[in-house]
Amino acid sequence: RSALRPVTCEGKLVSDVEWFRPSNGPARRQGWFEVTAVQQKEGWAVASGQLFLRLPARGVELLYGNRVRLNGEIRGPRPPAGEPHVFGEAQWLWLRGACGVLTVSDPEGIKRLDAPVGLWVRYRRWVARLRWRLKEAGSSALGPMESAYLEMLLLGKRHGISPDLEAAFRKTGTVHVLVVSGLHVELVGLMGAIVLGILRVPRV
Repeated sequence: RSALRPVTCEGKLVSDVEWFRPSNGPARRQGWFEVTAVQQKEGWAVASGQLFLRLPARGVELLYGNRVRLNGEIRGPRPPAGEPHVFGEAQWLWLRGACGVLTVSDPEGIKRLDAPVGLWVRYRRWVARLRWRLKEAGSSALGPMESAYLEMLLLGKRHGISPDLEAAFRKTGTVHVLVVSGLHVELVGLMGAIVLGILRVPRV
């Protein structure tokens, strides 16, 4: 198992921060973080690299593009538990270009740093808020299973669907039903990104 090391670092959130409830632990928030500086004994040192974030469920609101200072524990990818060729955490992080996982357990370990943002960041944040409102509306109007279906079909999120049910869809050749509408939502977002690119809107 990879060793945990305490770390204080600064950087920028390069994804939406999403709420997640694992099957074997408490709810949390998670996302992707681009490191720009790490605190050392003699001061701050310039750094670079991407990390997967695990954050407490409650605490300061975090949005795409926020610059933050985080105080937590960092570790490298865990080796596969079974055969070496099995797809695991190391391969998953590598595909994202990330070098490890940063866990912040205490909400006090998160400090948002003020920084101006451009139109692209504001657009991404609007999309994230819309996705969250759709999710909240489904959760309040439907049961757990029904809201999981709604989130999957509208937003392309599958974590509310049991592995057995997903396997049944795959076995019957109907797994495309689980992703087609989510794909359409992503295409709308892509079209918006293209329009912003044509208008030469800066990303930051």
